[in-house]
Amino acid sequence: MIKIGGLWLDCLLVWGGSSLLDIIKTWLCWEIAKILLEENDTQTSEFDNTLMTSLNINLYLFLENLLFFLIATLFIVVVNWGWKNTKPYTLPLPFPGWYKIWFGSVQLLAVVPPLVVMLLWGVWWGDRTVLTVLAWYFIVLGLQIISETVTLRQLQNVVWVMVPYIYLPYRFWQLYEGLTLLDSTSELRWVRYLLIFELVMWIVNYAIDVSQLPRLFRWEVKSNSDVS
Repeated sequence: MIKIGGLWLDCLLVWGGSSLLDIIKTWLCWEIAKILLEENDTQTSEFDNTLMTSLNINLYLFLENLLFFLIATLFIVVVNWGWKNTKPYTLPLPFPGWYKIWFGSVQLLAVVPPLVVMLLWGVWWGDRTVLTVLAWYFIVLGLQIISETVTLRQLQNVVWVMVPYIYLPYRFWQLYEGLTLLDSTSELRWVRYLLIFELVMWIVNYAIDVSQLPRLFRWEVKSNSDVS
């Protein structure tokens, strides 16, 4: 009895007085079993290779993101200590109306589309690479939010302004690296489009953040009387 892919083949070798027909049937049975065994071994090998590749990518991204987080946190701690004697920092409210709309749009587009893609391609359809890439995207995004919350709400230090400028360039790298890790198959075309869209959006957001630095640092603006 040989078990292959959940099917049982009863291959009995007939000796001695067996007819020629029985011997031919037995030979065909063993040949079919041999072919099915080879196919099963090939499928098992492909699954093992896919699993190992996924584990290697996971380990690599874990070490890479851990190293970045340690360096970023160390930098924030050192800068916070260096500016510990400054006055408590608060947001220069109110922000312009257009900036509120942009900020809300970025929050929505940075979370909802990647989350939907991660749940569909990564969880529902079982693509481990998509799941790994987008999971680390959300982890680092969450770490940025935590860092901003701590520096603004708890420490009330001007180092809060620097946090996005530390995390955003690394997010550019994350999204680009995700594009290089994904397979170049038509099934993942929309996932690659999403990563490109997110990359462009975060670059534009970075440029807008830079343009708002004078407001964040409360640089004085000339009044009409000064201009005249």
